[in-house]
Amino acid sequence: MKKTLSLILGILFLTTCLYTVSCNNKRQSVKKDAVAPMVASKNVEIYLSYYIINGEGHLFMHDTLGSSIDNLETSTQKNSTVVWLLDKKSGIQRLEKIMNLDTIIEKPPELMPDFHQIKVKIKDNADTGRYKYGIVFTPWNGEKDTIDPYIRIQD
Repeated sequence: MKKTLSLILGILFLTTCLYTVSCNNKRQSVKKDAVAPMVASKNVEIYLSYYIINGEGHLFMHDTLGSSIDNLETSTQKNSTVVWLLDKKSGIQRLEKIMNLDTIIEKPPELMPDFHQIKVKIKDNADTGRYKYGIVFTPWNGEKDTIDPYIRIQD
């Protein structure tokens, strides 16, 4: 019994030491004030979810790069395709439209028949920069809502 307990404690001690060293190395390799650069993707899918928090509706977005879009800004490139999709259990009944991107897209936004996705093609000659646009959607509570996120066009 004492040998088994000693062996378990020894393994636990070594595991703790290795974990501590590993965590300290990771902390040292990241600068405290470093901000990850926004990476532009050739084609991007933006997943949308809607939640009620403290009685207020909030739209959450994340893209195909796996990054959460807390500032509601997505980066893409010229001549790319951007698709807005409802996330699983999104809380959104239907997407209505994407507005105010006329200067950077080739043709009007394409709303899919199921109302669960909208697709646009960014112009090849679109100017780089940050553009505010509108997403109109209907959450499951039935009241249409609009959110004004940003899309950043990079080279």
